[in-house]
Amino acid sequence: MQRLERLNLPQEPSAQMQELHPLVNFMWERNRAGSVRGERNDGRTVALAIEGGGHAGVISAGMCLVLEATGLIDAVDVIYGTSSGALNGSFTATGQAAIGSTNYEDTANRRFSNPMRLLRGKSVIDFDFLFDDVIRNRKPYDPSGLETGPEFRAVVTNLDTREPEVLKSFEDVEDLMQAVRVSCSIPFLSRSVSYKGKHLADGGLTASVPYKAAKSEGATDVLVLRTKSAAYRIKPYSPKMINWISRLDPIIAELLEARPEIYNTDAEHLESLDKRNGNITQIAIPDNSVKVSRLEHSVANVRKGLHIGATAAAVVFGLPEIDVLWQPSIHLP
Repeated sequence: MQRLERLNLPQEPSAQMQELHPLVNFMWERNRAGSVRGERNDGRTVALAIEGGGHAGVISAGMCLVLEATGLIDAVDVIYGTSSGALNGSFTATGQAAIGSTNYEDTANRRFSNPMRLLRGKSVIDFDFLFDDVIRNRKPYDPSGLETGPEFRAVVTNLDTREPEVLKSFEDVEDLMQAVRVSCSIPFLSRSVSYKGKHLADGGLTASVPYKAAKSEGATDVLVLRTKSAAYRIKPYSPKMINWISRLDPIIAELLEARPEIYNTDAEHLESLDKRNGNITQIAIPDNSVKVSRLEHSVANVRKGLHIGATAAAVVFGLPEIDVLWQPSIHLP
């Protein structure tokens, strides 16, 4: 099984950082106490809720990297991920956040995404390349990690009910991978896939930031990993675009038209949270951060996005600034 070295980061917050969010302090306390998942008696369930966003998901991948490198992931009980957030969450749940973060560099090319393929009646995004070539053949999930890590749950959109749905209790890594793929898939942009006979699609259509799913399933505490700044809002899609999509898939057009209001309401709620109290907080990036596009082809931008996410997490966790992000190397058997 391929393994990656871990980031060389402190295992404790710096003495200068006195005002960490109560949830972050609680996670450090669990870490220091050697709290073991499944044996805890503190009466709390800590969840991660990871936002999607195509290649911008490399930002939350950087946050997951820091959680793994510091050991703070051991304080997490369950992970919810939407779209590329599901990709990050699944690798983090199996103890492979470092190797999972490299998926974005592997796919920053026209082999994976090419809008011009629409002109030939083909899918813009080739998920066969990501899930079969890159993941299954070269960077597979670790089955033992699935058994011992935090529970993982992929958030998708049920196209029959037009509501978000949570996929969980996976039988094996193949089942896990299929659920993650569905969470990332928009029918007219990628090849349609099914999951156990259900009509499902990208969770970002209805729940880009899946913190509500975590709360509804009993999480007492939620750490939200954002791929955007706290102030980011989605503008309404143009009527021309919605009309064009409605000719291809009227259900997707309907969901896209409703998406900005759903997303912006969630973003406003998260931004309004009390930064000193409460059981939910978010890690968001600065407004002036380098933009990583949904279908990014610049490897340099992908690497910058990873560093931006890791730096944002370091700030929230009270760690020193990350000046240079470590570059993983693969160790083959």
